[in-house]
Amino acid sequence: MLALPNFPLNQLSSLVEPLRLANELSQRTVFEIEFLTVNPPGVQANCGLQIVTQRRIYEMKRFPHYICIVANAWHNLDDKLSVYALLRKAERVGSNIVSVGGATFHLALTGLLRDRKCSIHSEYRHAFEELFPLIDANTRRFTTDRRITTISCAAGATDFALELVETKVEAATRAEVIGWMRNTGSEQDAREKEQLDILALVQNDELPKAVLQAVKIFDQELAEPIRIGDVASRLAVSQRRLERQFVKHLQVPPAKFLRKMRLKKARQLVLYTRTPLPEIAHSVGYSSYTAMANNYVREFGCKPTTDRKNRQGTDFLFSV
Repeated sequence: MLALPNFPLNQLSSLVEPLRLANELSQRTVFEIEFLTVNPPGVQANCGLQIVTQRRIYEMKRFPHYICIVANAWHNLDDKLSVYALLRKAERVGSNIVSVGGATFHLALTGLLRDRKCSIHSEYRHAFEELFPLIDANTRRFTTDRRITTISCAAGATDFALELVETKVEAATRAEVIGWMRNTGSEQDAREKEQLDILALVQNDELPKAVLQAVKIFDQELAEPIRIGDVASRLAVSQRRLERQFVKHLQVPPAKFLRKMRLKKARQLVLYTRTPLPEIAHSVGYSSYTAMANNYVREFGCKPTTDRKNRQGTDFLFSV
């Protein structure tokens, strides 16, 4: 386990706990788990908790079967070029590389995701696509493509770890581990399961076809001026019927849903890229920066300029 500074603790625990349980319930070491970092003796999680690590990543005498990375996307990494070179070497000699959440940004910078599919959390999706337009990204729980696994969220980390457990322990132990993990999921995991992505949210057979198609139009044409009446006409339904279906199934009218989609993408670009704010406004369908900023304040409680200023440590995304 390679933990980088300010890593999300819930992602690390979601990945490790199924493996630890498999060891405990099997009464043997099924999985050897070692914690590494760039600069020992420890690394601090995003909650302030200090994790004691066993050694530096550079001190490995041989590469393990799996190298799992947990990190925040926006945290500047000391000695990143050496770390990225080491990860490329590990992949060349046959190690499986696993990234969770924001660590996938670092993995993209190594070049290992070139010509590979990857999973990214929906909260990073627009920023990731802006920064790495040639990488085929999705918002599934996790994606494995030729020994590279990218995990979008803590819930996905648990799912991936449980798949590893299923290949290593007998059926009774496997069922016990799965039972423990399925019954102890956190509220955070539940929220992630429900909110992975706007499109994933509405890809449900129980939803009206018009609602699903409308949201797809919103997502594909976010930079354009969109009138709900025009969308309804394209879908051959009345505007009133479309509005009723949105309220019934998604609890918001389509105009508000569209506005939240615009602002969600805007905030990702504000926080995780250096795209000029007026360009962001136009890219999400606002006629001016002022119009976006007014809605941004109402939605997030601060101006885009303040939000960007408060986000520290994004330089690594542009300095490699």
